[in-house]
Amino acid sequence: MKFKTNAIIALVFAGLLAFVYWYEIKGGEKRQVAEEKAGMILDFGSDEAVKLVLDRGDTLIVLEKRDSWVMTEPIESATDEDAVERYIDDLARCRRERVVEDSASATDYPDAAAKYQLDEPRLKVLVETGEGEQDTLFFGAESPTGSYVFASRSGPNPEIFTMRTFYFNSLSKGVFDLRDRRVLPFEKKEVQEIRLARPEGRIVLERRGKKDWYMREPAQVPVDEDAVEEILTRLHNARVDTFVAERPDDEAKARHGLAGIVNLEVSLLLGAEHREKRLRLGAARDRHRNYAMDLSRSPIFLVDTTLVRPLQQQARDLRDRKPLEFNRDEVVRIEIRGAETLAAEKDTTGAWMLVEPGVRATRSWKFNNLMTDLEEVEVEEFVEDQVEDMGAYGLASPGLRLKLMGEEGEDLLEVHLGAKKDDMVYLTKAGVPSVYLVSEYVLQDLGLEVDDVIELAELDDSDEAGDVDEAEEPEDPDGP
Repeated sequence: MKFKTNAIIALVFAGLLAFVYWYEIKGGEKRQVAEEKAGMILDFGSDEAVKLVLDRGDTLIVLEKRDSWVMTEPIESATDEDAVERYIDDLARCRRERVVEDSASATDYPDAAAKYQLDEPRLKVLVETGEGEQDTLFFGAESPTGSYVFASRSGPNPEIFTMRTFYFNSLSKGVFDLRDRRVLPFEKKEVQEIRLARPEGRIVLERRGKKDWYMREPAQVPVDEDAVEEILTRLHNARVDTFVAERPDDEAKARHGLAGIVNLEVSLLLGAEHREKRLRLGAARDRHRNYAMDLSRSPIFLVDTTLVRPLQQQARDLRDRKPLEFNRDEVVRIEIRGAETLAAEKDTTGAWMLVEPGVRATRSWKFNNLMTDLEEVEVEEFVEDQVEDMGAYGLASPGLRLKLMGEEGEDLLEVHLGAKKDDMVYLTKAGVPSVYLVSEYVLQDLGLEVDDVIELAELDDSDEAGDVDEAEEPEDPDGP
């Protein structure tokens, strides 16, 4: 009897669980989806749209999806793909809040549309899908509180309903909001060459490898990677401030300083085939903006001077100001020839041992600091490239020569320091016909001598020996 009772209770409990699961949970999810779908106004998927028409009363905007979204009215232009996709998503999510005039009432009452300003709507949005179906959403007046807007849609159901105002705000876009406003469309990783052309000459930077940049004109020298990255980032992120003229004639171009390279022209060569993108910068409109043109498009537009300034840098501004590059892990021998001559070699433990003059233990950190100082040497002034007479700078017989060597005597870096100029000193690298001016402190940092590097214990022993000799020196017989 007890077994039968327990079985009945178990069956009832299982039934309740099944009811809760299928009705409350699964059924609740379905009802929620159904309720949400019932509140949706336009029934289409975001990926189904192929055409959008926005009628703002004074402006008709037409967007069509081809390989990508393009604007065909009121101008022909590429679009901001992200902005268009957001627009379609917002349109697909539009929901009605409350029906204020049902279909019968709206049909029987001819002035209903006028009451809510839907006879001449502020905005009409038509969406067309790949199936050829069209649906239009009309926006009229705002509610007295401003939180809602009255709307209706095309089709057999002319009911009038309210929507939250933010839907209208997200859909009430203009030409400027939806067109492609990139100053120069390109992908940074594709750029193989940068050309900065001015009336007085040009600078050419080329990529060598995936990341390294090098200057080819006006001199073949390394460049500051951060400076090049800033140029590319500014160009890539720059957006048009204002479109000034859609189809300018030659007179308009000349008036805005865009007839030829009056100010500056930037060319980017992209990919293995070197596709070219060209931006021409013209006259200044004011302190904050310049006229410009992407030469693959017709409009004249304004750009912010935060884009212009990095592009106006001279060749010297783009050069690498830390020219003494080497791999310190490869260095096994250091030679310094100045007031004294010394050489040190690194043993298998990483400690430095003086090998010239004589073999002596050293304060290894002195040589490690020396390499750090070399890495941090910064050019104060680029003096001359392709120098034929190093003697003019005291570098034919330099006051200090410093050489870093690798395994089997491989030369990794050789630096020469010559004459002084004011509070600076001339410097050059062996094998590079360029002369730089660096701070005179570099001479002090690099000009190590034997007493600077040998172990402190040796110095102490030497001092003590000197004290003993002095103490044992006989008195001067002619003294008092």
